[in-house]
Amino acid sequence: VEKINGLADENNTSSVFSKRIVVSGDLGGTLVGCVLAKNGDFTDLPTTIHRLFEIFSEKIEVAEESIGDRVLEALATAKNYVLEQGLEASFAICFFYQKACFVVRFGEKVKVWTYRTGKSQELSFEYGSGPCTPGQFFVLGTEKFFTTFDTSALLVGDGLGLEEIIDGLATDISSDEKQSEIGVAFVKIGSDDEKITEQVGNFEV
Repeated sequence: VEKINGLADENNTSSVFSKRIVVSGDLGGTLVGCVLAKNGDFTDLPTTIHRLFEIFSEKIEVAEESIGDRVLEALATAKNYVLEQGLEASFAICFFYQKACFVVRFGEKVKVWTYRTGKSQELSFEYGSGPCTPGQFFVLGTEKFFTTFDTSALLVGDGLGLEEIIDGLATDISSDEKQSEIGVAFVKIGSDDEKITEQVGNFEV
């Protein structure tokens, strides 16, 4: 997982998170999130935003339901939190577990795209799941990121390393006058022999 976000200003704050989570026994997954929020009257918006990510982490770690049910429960709790806090925010959260990805979105300012050699697809639903393919990229980013930067390099396949993409983007984002609206996380699916977890959909590109 590689993450970039611009510096906050008086109008916006973007945050990108990732965390390794043990679900049961030795089986673990990776939780990745991207959030964009308007500052409004918040005096400590980063803490408020981080609480959103913690909600997903806590629900997935401690619940006894299936992974899909845990993620949906976390989404409902996170949506209520946003409303209770009066937070003007959009977010996308992905949980990668046993060669499957569970995706949730809220609002319209954070997008999720998936890329594989020669193909790309936006995952525009509120909740969905599907298998992951070795070499496939998942990109969680703010709307400003996708409208400003060219992601076509992700279509060339396994030969491209994340470092090559990140190095160029980090410099460009740091000099963008609207960098507070830019946040992005790149996830490249590795190759392993794990079995695809049950109860996933078919959004695969």
